[in-house]
Amino acid sequence: MKKIFAVALFTLTAFAVSAQGFTSKDRMITELHWNGWLKTPDNIKTEWYSRGINVSVMYDFGIGKSPLSVAPGLGFGFDNIYHNGFFSVDSAGNTLMLPLGDSTTFKKNKLSTIYLDIPLELRFRTKPNEKGNSFKLAIGAKGGFLISNYTKYVGEGNSFGTFNSESKVKTYNIPNINTFRYGVTFRIGYGPVNLNAFYSISTLFNQGAGPEINPFTVGISFNGL
Repeated sequence: MKKIFAVALFTLTAFAVSAQGFTSKDRMITELHWNGWLKTPDNIKTEWYSRGINVSVMYDFGIGKSPLSVAPGLGFGFDNIYHNGFFSVDSAGNTLMLPLGDSTTFKKNKLSTIYLDIPLELRFRTKPNEKGNSFKLAIGAKGGFLISNYTKYVGEGNSFGTFNSESKVKTYNIPNINTFRYGVTFRIGYGPVNLNAFYSISTLFNQGAGPEINPFTVGISFNGL
């Protein structure tokens, strides 16, 4: 995941720098956020330290002389949900999320997803002050295409028939995870620092083939370039 993030960051930075001659309001947005789930399956708990990062390049098109603008973009979203469950598949091919036993001791148990996102914002900005800072408000939406998903577990388990107190298991391509996500976004702030949120209207898993989970994020963003 670290290698993918490094490539994504380099690529988006290159796009942002090359676009400086196209418009004076291009911005690179880095979001650090907390991840959560709505409609969590029974007995499944997510941890408060579930976290992620989004990196986007937005191209700003002003609407006449008004304080409004429209900004489409391109980005990558990296999300991690730490939880107490595991995934299984029933006889019909549906994905189940079941809780680990209370007696199971583990250090790490998470689901990670990586998306290629296409965001779109309607923005409002006040007139900049003498330092170039202004109040900013943006509402929008984004759709994302799933690039990768995997689980990582570190804890008690059996390795080749032998009990190990710190087994490490990484499993890719959890069945029935939705390959496309879409939802609404919100951002508000002053100068280069903003609060941001995202709610996924689409479910994490395909309808009828897995838990009806709606992910959401809340965090802080830093705007540059």
